Amino acid sequence: MFSKRAHEIAAAGIGDNWEAFKRTLAGLRRDGVCITKGEIDVGRVGIAAPIFGQEGAILGSLSFVLPVAQADETRIARLVPLTVAGAREIEQAMTQEAHNRR
Repeated sequence: MFSKRAHEIAAAGIGDNWEAFKRTLAGLRRDGVCITKGEIDVGRVGIAAPIFGQEGAILGSLSFVLPVAQADETRIARLVPLTVAGAREIEQAMTQEAHNRR
């Protein structure tokens, strides 16, 4: 992905080179959440938590989006753990479903 979209990745501030890009992605994985402010939708704040599969691969994400006018730091601080908890619930449900199919 980096080799095909290096210019876009750099413009988005995610990394000017491969090593910086890897560090940014590792930080996102470690933090367990990504907050965007207008990068995806102008006038919107997005909070996203990854949904991991059984072997640690990221299968998708759970996102919560709200208007910038409603996205003060207090509200974001309350929504981050709720978004992460929702992603973990989805993971658990997917794991349980996989066990039930066996």
